[in-house]
Amino acid sequence: MKKWMIFILLVSSLFLCSCGKKEAPTTLEFPGTTWEMSIKEVIDALKLEEKDIDYTYVDPYGTNSKLYMEGYELFGAKTKFVDFQFYDYEHMMERELTEKWMENQDLLDQAQTVFDERFLELTGDHELVTVLVTYPQDTDMEAVLNEMRKKYGETLSEITMYEYNKSNPRDLPQPVEHKESEQVKFWGSDFIVSSIPKKESETYREKWKKYYVVPGMVDGENGITWDTFTKTAHMHTILVQETQLLFSGLNAGIFRTLQRQISGEN
Repeated sequence: MKKWMIFILLVSSLFLCSCGKKEAPTTLEFPGTTWEMSIKEVIDALKLEEKDIDYTYVDPYGTNSKLYMEGYELFGAKTKFVDFQFYDYEHMMERELTEKWMENQDLLDQAQTVFDERFLELTGDHELVTVLVTYPQDTDMEAVLNEMRKKYGETLSEITMYEYNKSNPRDLPQPVEHKESEQVKFWGSDFIVSSIPKKESETYREKWKKYYVVPGMVDGENGITWDTFTKTAHMHTILVQETQLLFSGLNAGIFRTLQRQISGEN
């Protein structure tokens, strides 16, 4: 449970961050995968066998699923574990079962076996959103970072994260600037604004609201407007913190979903 809570906090932090200064790659994907992939597609793309995977899981509402494995070789070193998270973006903020999951509720109550065809079929519309990688404490992380730089280019020099007031957690997050250090590195891809047509910006803002981590956060209530958010938040990010890597494509996934909705309305 502790690892799960740390993961949720990391995801929320990356959703509420902006990075800058250096040129960034167009996209930041876990090697061998793309952000649009489902669990089955990731298994196929990485050529994983049943023995390679520890378990798969789906949350009680059928909107969030995961693929977890240990001992995977990545960037020249063996990992402790790799945790792939997937979202059904169309329903991720809802808290009621869709019809297909109501008919397969038994799958929600237990860890699933990897090659359960029902599970793979039912999560076919879930898309990869984050990958949390943890290495053993004695891993040569500088060697790992060198391999990452070969793939993703140089890291960014600073990041702004929207953090809660510890003395009053109900307050809206406030921007706090962080600098690159020996323990913390980060990459960021294109800013959201580069993908949203100006004439459709208001439409995206209204639809994006349901995905906000904090209601009203980018409506100007704490000075963070939609304009500021789209010009500072990246589509994809990678955070390296000591022996952990966190790949996030959350903003890109939300954008893809809204793009499909808006194009279908036009």
